Amino acid sequence: PEQKPTPEPTPEPGNEVSFEITLGEVDANSVEFSVTPSDLEAEYFVTVYDTRFVDAFSKDQHVVGSIYDELAAYAGKKGMTLDEYLAKSTDKGVIESATFTGLAAETDYYILVFAVNPADGFSLVGSIERVAFTTTAPPTLECSFEVDVEVVYNTVKFQVTPSDKEAHWHLMTMSKAMYDQYVGAEGGWTKRRFYEIYLQDELQQYQAAGMTAEQIIKAAFPTGDNEVSGK
Repeated sequence: PEQKPTPEPTPEPGNEVSFEITLGEVDANSVEFSVTPSDLEAEYFVTVYDTRFVDAFSKDQHVVGSIYDELAAYAGKKGMTLDEYLAKSTDKGVIESATFTGLAAETDYYILVFAVNPADGFSLVGSIERVAFTTTAPPTLECSFEVDVEVVYNTVKFQVTPSDKEAHWHLMTMSKAMYDQYVGAEGGWTKRRFYEIYLQDELQQYQAAGMTAEQIIKAAFPTGDNEVSGK
């Protein structure tokens, strides 16, 4: 009998989608980028992550799973499910000259782009495409500080006198044990990385308290001579 040819398997929707990712200007805390998908009707997700986070996984599915775990926690705080959040956060068509901000200076990142299937919980379709970049060093500012310290029981008062009265500055207080745990340990963070993450956490607390950007700047980044208390 005549042998019928084996039919070609039907590809899953989106498997054939590829992405052209173009980097624009990169500075200390942001990156500009554009994305052009081969299928303008395909839904896809774009994000940026530290290369160490991404490279710790051997499979793209695990990278996406970990990203979705973080997004689910964030969505929950907003009173949304993960699917509801992703429905508002995925893209179609061309992205032109978008910007990711809030990045750490002098850090290696990937822009990650991957097609998703909304009918299956926004599961990964195909593989992740990525482009690496490194943020630049922040601009330097010549400013020194005189700090007088007064300790009363468990409260500390700092009188801060900057050499540049127009410069915004920020004072952090923490235990030495905490600092040594992250910066002093072998393979730990750099001082800059530690300060950036610690500061980001403080700013998120201000935002959670409902403060405006102007209120946060006034509270966290004073100018001139100032007295600050801590515990």
